[in-house]
Amino acid sequence: MRVAEQYQVTDIVMGKRGYQPWEKVLVGSVSQAVIENSSIPVILVEERKN
Repeated sequence: MRVAEQYQVTDIVMGKRGYQPWEKVLVGSVSQAVIENSSIPVILVEERKN
């Protein structure tokens, strides 16, 4: 978040792994911390499995 603020980015995009069914509900601890503490909008993306 510090670097994102330093570079004055408009959004933070983070990847999320969701290999287990229960992980679809839970967000990882790093992602959760960024979402809760960032003043910059956070976009969380997950790999789509076909």
